[in-house]
Amino acid sequence: MKKKNLTLNDFKNAVVWSYTRVSTKDQFVNNGSIETQVNKIKAFAKENQLIITQEFDAEYESSKRINTQSTLKELIDKIKRTPVTKRPKMILIWSPSRFGRAGAEHIQLFVRLRKEYNVYLYSVSTDNHTFNERAENEFSTQLLYAQKENFSRQDTIIPGLINALENGKVFGKTPKGYDHFGPRVTDPTKVQAYQEIKINSDGHFLKEAFKMKIYKSSTDSEIIKWLDSKGVKIRKQRISEIWRNQFYTGRIVNSLLDGKIIKGSWEPLITVKEYNQLQRILEGSKQFGLVKIAGKEETPLAPKFLMCSDCDDTMTSYLNKTKNIYYYKCNSCHKTVNASSSKKSLRVVLHEQFSEVLEQFNFSGQLKDLFSAQLKKNNR
Repeated sequence: MKKKNLTLNDFKNAVVWSYTRVSTKDQFVNNGSIETQVNKIKAFAKENQLIITQEFDAEYESSKRINTQSTLKELIDKIKRTPVTKRPKMILIWSPSRFGRAGAEHIQLFVRLRKEYNVYLYSVSTDNHTFNERAENEFSTQLLYAQKENFSRQDTIIPGLINALENGKVFGKTPKGYDHFGPRVTDPTKVQAYQEIKINSDGHFLKEAFKMKIYKSSTDSEIIKWLDSKGVKIRKQRISEIWRNQFYTGRIVNSLLDGKIIKGSWEPLITVKEYNQLQRILEGSKQFGLVKIAGKEETPLAPKFLMCSDCDDTMTSYLNKTKNIYYYKCNSCHKTVNASSSKKSLRVVLHEQFSEVLEQFNFSGQLKDLFSAQLKKNNR
């Protein structure tokens, strides 16, 4: 169909496919459901003598990026595999924003559909289409407007989400071992005016499982078997995620917080110190040989060789430019200690303490030559 000025009448009795999409539960509530879109698209096809042979319905799929639209990818892949004579002439959609909100990415996609596969798009609710370059320009404008709407939502919604996280609020489903109570939960038995996270029966057994892993050196298989005997079913892959989830320490970790860790309001299953101990156990099972020091010359103990005495987390280093003094700092409890002494220092500081420890490993004169010879032998 190579006609320059196509109209809808040129597609009478043509084979077409349909693509519908919703990204959130709100669209179901607000009469934007898949079912609503499908019914109106079918009515449109019948009215205009179009034959729908395949339907692609995407539930809860975000369209901020094409790679998140698995159903749309399935549709495109099927067009590629379909012989030219059996390909659809057109894809019916409800609106340009239902096709996608990634702006240029979706514009490139519909241009490719027309140029490479001779397949066009038609929006049933707005009459926008891709039959010619002028129409494509208007369709592109609609897609860019949908993308702009997303940006505007991000500008207003994301700051509110960050503020809620910084105040200890939790979004989404809580991990295994906890029940989520609040005003927006789906379980009617857990609906209440304020958010509250409580340990459930599985959580009490998971608490014991953490102790088995940290203090008894139990293997994952042994722990999974023990949990199973208590009625708690966990797959091997899942338990590995549990060991690394900081939620169990009563803390909030979220990409919106830009690396900041917030203390939550729920009861933890393990302490931060136990969590850090567990991470070292897990890392130790993967490491072989000697660990190399990767710190700065002025503060060589960070980032791996200095542990906070209060919470047992690793410490980092920084320079106080005003005083020109290096410090070590714990990112968990924010404890700081001087790295080196100054003229005003009244007590022994960290590097001096470390030197004193090293002094305990000095060899006697009789052993130095022997140890040196052994090192040379090992390095051959």
